Amino acid sequence: MRKSGLPILKVPFPDGTKKPYWNTFYQDITYHKISSEEICKITSLPLNKAAIISEKINTALEANQDLSTINFDDFNEFKNDVLNFVNQKATYLGQMDVNAKSELVWQFYEETLAKVKSFGCKILRLDAFAYLHKEIGQTNFFNKPGTWTYLDRINEIAKKNDLILLPEIHAEYGLNLHDEVAKESYQIYDFFLPGLMIHTLEKANNKALLTWIDEIITKNYKTVNMLGCHDGIPVLDLKGKEVNGNYNKGLLKDAEIETIMNTIMDRGGRVKNLYDPSGKKYLTTK
Repeated sequence: MRKSGLPILKVPFPDGTKKPYWNTFYQDITYHKISSEEICKITSLPLNKAAIISEKINTALEANQDLSTINFDDFNEFKNDVLNFVNQKATYLGQMDVNAKSELVWQFYEETLAKVKSFGCKILRLDAFAYLHKEIGQTNFFNKPGTWTYLDRINEIAKKNDLILLPEIHAEYGLNLHDEVAKESYQIYDFFLPGLMIHTLEKANNKALLTWIDEIITKNYKTVNMLGCHDGIPVLDLKGKEVNGNYNKGLLKDAEIETIMNTIMDRGGRVKNLYDPSGKKYLTTK
């Protein structure tokens, strides 16, 4: 899921420096305990003194303490070398973003789309493509016109391989991104349907569902319908959104969405909380 804060992961290099990499989604950095023998090799200290340092490090790791705050006492001269070694031993798990400004990435796309076609693929889902275009100082979601430029370029590759693209977009209904994508003749995921179905059945009120159905018919959307997905049952998508100072209504009110979530939770369902960079919680459920 998207991280709170900057979409950046700083990766350590052997020279001790850390370089920032685009990392929009999840990350997990695991620091591993250090042995007295390893301390000996780094510092040339005898084993008994090295054991003092290793105990300090390992105790801090168990307590999830910031390693830079460790007091090395009489061994402070070795602090930087030891911490650099611990950082270099760390393992990183995450979904790093590709650099779409590199032609190597587009070569990769060419090869990948040709390969999936050879496997019999007809419809190709673009996972979270709205995060592909990056510009410092801009939002990290659906930059314009850059996102459209990239999508058009991917679509040209898809056409060469007789593939239909299915861009995945999770966004509030009030943002109208689903309409923008559909107007460009792309199929769209119907992320609105699952939550609307639950609301309709629970409240015996089909008004919101019929509003969405009427929009599909009137605007001739080509949708991929579903009652759930790998992201669970999305409800954030049903919300309204303020755009350029004007509030666009959602398919459901926030209070109605909260009712859906509480109903699911009361029956043993699980909720996945998403947060924006300011720490404000979005509404979503699984």
